[in-house]
Amino acid sequence: MDLRRIPDRWRRLDVTVRDLPLGLLLAALSFLPVLRGHETQVGDLPARPLDALGLAVLALECLPLALRRRVPAASLALVSLGFILASLGSYHTVAGTALPIAVLSAGAHLERFRRTAIAVLTLAYAGLALALVQLGSTEGADSFTMFYLLLAAIWGIGAWLRSTRAAEAERRRHVAAATRAAERTRIARELHDVVTHHVTAMVVQAEAARYLTAAPERLDRALEAIGDTGRLATTDLRHLLDLLDPGHGPGSSRVRIEEGQEAGSSRVRIEEGHEAGSSGVAAGTARVGVSFTGEPGDGRASLVQDAGLLNADEEAELGVEPRAPLVGRLLTLVEQTRRAGQPVEFTEEGAPAEAAGSADLVAYRVVQEGLTNALKHSRGTETRVLVRRRGTEINVEVSSAGAGDGATKAAGRSKTGSPSMDRSPTGSASTVDRSPTAGTSGSGRGLAGLRDRVDLLGGEFEAGPGADGGFTVRARIPAGRPS
Repeated sequence: MDLRRIPDRWRRLDVTVRDLPLGLLLAALSFLPVLRGHETQVGDLPARPLDALGLAVLALECLPLALRRRVPAASLALVSLGFILASLGSYHTVAGTALPIAVLSAGAHLERFRRTAIAVLTLAYAGLALALVQLGSTEGADSFTMFYLLLAAIWGIGAWLRSTRAAEAERRRHVAAATRAAERTRIARELHDVVTHHVTAMVVQAEAARYLTAAPERLDRALEAIGDTGRLATTDLRHLLDLLDPGHGPGSSRVRIEEGQEAGSSRVRIEEGHEAGSSGVAAGTARVGVSFTGEPGDGRASLVQDAGLLNADEEAELGVEPRAPLVGRLLTLVEQTRRAGQPVEFTEEGAPAEAAGSADLVAYRVVQEGLTNALKHSRGTETRVLVRRRGTEINVEVSSAGAGDGATKAAGRSKTGSPSMDRSPTGSASTVDRSPTAGTSGSGRGLAGLRDRVDLLGGEFEAGPGADGGFTVRARIPAGRPS
């Protein structure tokens, strides 16, 4: 038997079962000769030995304590009745201590009719005092008043405990609400990272394809690019959903976890605070707390590897291919943007750090957001991407020339695109917005999310209009620090 599990088993018991031993303890102590003369009683009438009636009164005082938290009103009423009968019958026992305990519990747990309970107890105590005086009690009014004030103080302690518990519950509700709001914001940012770049590229490619009907080969390439971009978006979104809901579906990560544990092989744990990579979960935001066991060479570990949650040693142990380095992923991103019709000049300086930590992922997100803004707001203008590594930091700069009011759009201040004149089938002119950036004005969520992620790593981030009228995004990201 594991003794360490006894407290957990005790807490799982019903509250009535957990409160019953206190009443039984008071009843047992009432029979100890050593405690005679130390009873809780009022009136100071000559003591009377326990008989059958006394035992019934003792049980009425002690056993209702089992209900002191489940039904505090009933518990207080029964214990008070037992105390009154014990006082009138001169059964002075330790069981009288049940009254202060019942009063304390009622003050702490009684939810309704609290003032009514206080009034009834006061009237009952006044009647008891008068009855004891008629039976020959030698105690004066000061002794009866002191006992009443003591009970009132005990009730006040219970009320204080109740208010403290209510304040703590309210604080937890506020924390839970704030946590839910923050989680919704984080998920929105993750979806923005995963979807916005791909969808923007698809919109631009689709708009451009409208003018390629006279060139079937170019039209086929444009449609193929749209399909490839859509598949990338679907793949990244699926990875993100798998991480957010690992127990969904028969082929989900939760099923893979259970199967891997049965296999009993090398164990990997996705710790809270790790960042995801190509799946689209940004550093310091999405946090997953699941663990699983995977077999070396088992492709089921690729989900976690794709999420960027494995280091090099764990990748080797599980037999998954190492993730592409930052420069490879950036080249893929740049090529995708070029296929969308955006001219991009990519420059990389310096050697990659041995352990960049989350900096590589954040640098990737900065470039991705910069290119997305260029596609939306600076369509067709030259865009420059510079990634410079200096010791333990990565400097990223994405700038576009001649963006016009696109800089304002990228900063989150939405404006409508300029409408163009199109001809309806009847030949009449109609105003239709056909600009490549129509309906893609930014909300500023991407830039705000980047600022948070760079700040999380202790770096610097700025975004705003450039000297040549374009828009520039710059970030200095410390490398080698965990998210």
